[in-house]
Amino acid sequence: MKGNKDDEKDSKWIGDLFRLGLVPGNFIPSQNIRILREFTRYRSKLVSMKSSEKNCFQNAFTVCNVTLDSVVSDMFGKSASAITDYLISGIPSLRTIVFLFCNAR
Repeated sequence: MKGNKDDEKDSKWIGDLFRLGLVPGNFIPSQNIRILREFTRYRSKLVSMKSSEKNCFQNAFTVCNVTLDSVVSDMFGKSASAITDYLISGIPSLRTIVFLFCNAR
């Protein structure tokens, strides 16, 4: 009914329908399926969090005007990790960065 609805009326109406047997009961899967669903949801959440953190890491480089992602194909590979570790450790020279990039492969 348009304009004459609220949650209390809806819940009473659904309850009346249930008492009359017009609303089927909910499906409750077995415990193994519930556990599998929980692990799947947790894994999806972890993958999402990991992707989010990687994006934040890459964005930090962009904000600092370091375009490492245009030089390496994988920002989290061996070469990029070696360059990143060196950048964090102090003020690098260009010769050292090239040496790390060429020898990390």
